[in-house]
Amino acid sequence: MNPKRLLLIFFGALVASRKEMDVFGFALLVFIFLVAARLPRLMEWATKGRANAEIISIGAAMEEHRKHLGHYPSGELADTLRSLRGENEKKIVFLLMDAKSAGSGGEFLDPWGTPYRIEIQGTKHLRIASAGHNNTFGDGDDIQKSSTNAPTKP
Repeated sequence: MNPKRLLLIFFGALVASRKEMDVFGFALLVFIFLVAARLPRLMEWATKGRANAEIISIGAAMEEHRKHLGHYPSGELADTLRSLRGENEKKIVFLLMDAKSAGSGGEFLDPWGTPYRIEIQGTKHLRIASAGHNNTFGDGDDIQKSSTNAPTKP
């Protein structure tokens, strides 16, 4: 059924029975309905916020790794994550993460279950991306951050 039609039927029923309800009860029902109608958007907004926060955390951990060890972590995504979590030459932990955020191969998963993409170009450019809710990189819903920094010595 068309959501607009459903909305009209719902409000029509409320208006018809409003005389039996007090004003507070009617207002509460309207409020609950409006929140419920927006809940999927609120959930998507919160999930995107989590992805942004995780990307920022990964980027900060990568930069701290570079600052303290003189280079970004290298290897596959799982190797990078292990190095950020303390499996590096100085045993420094740069990133704390929930075990549920790790995939079966040890990679860091975004909120939609796709591994984050970390691209390192040279010694001073870093790009971290999430494929977004459709799990496809390269389209309009990707979430990404880039940074360019001059190399530093540890």
